[in-house]
Amino acid sequence: MSSEGIGKAAPYIITTGQQAREKIETTLRSMEVGRLGLCDGDQPYVLPMNYLYTPGRLIFHGPLSGGKKIGIIQKNPKACFVVDRPMEVMEPGAHTCHVEYESLICYGTVREVTKVDERAEFFHKWNDYYKYDHGTWSMEEAAKTCGILIFDIKEVTMRPGKFLAKGPRPLYVYEFKSM
Repeated sequence: MSSEGIGKAAPYIITTGQQAREKIETTLRSMEVGRLGLCDGDQPYVLPMNYLYTPGRLIFHGPLSGGKKIGIIQKNPKACFVVDRPMEVMEPGAHTCHVEYESLICYGTVREVTKVDERAEFFHKWNDYYKYDHGTWSMEEAAKTCGILIFDIKEVTMRPGKFLAKGPRPLYVYEFKSM
């Protein structure tokens, strides 16, 4: 995805640089669930995932066992991650496409963390954020039985507000440098 082609289908007021990054990061930090999009050959595969955002990265956790998503990632690590939320309450029966919302698409690559000590480090970050009570179970023990995926973000696009039939709407674009 490149910001060069953005804005040709609809008029946008494009914001880039630090201002875009701050807006995007505020939104990523305020939500906890999105959809991870993978490509299994010519078949899309999308699944809901809760996540932790750290600068330029999304952290996911789940079972250590392989599974479908791990097999897909091993064949093709390119991925996207989408979060969105309505910014206004829709009244029942109000059929309109003019709803105020925020949506964000992250483009990048996803990888499995295979070393136990690295997984433990990410579990500490996860636990510091979510304040999950593991009882007597340590993050090091969790790292031996649970998996961690890291989504390295290359570029993010974000659209807030309503669709406007006339006039431009905001679009934020930020490109992360390699981590």
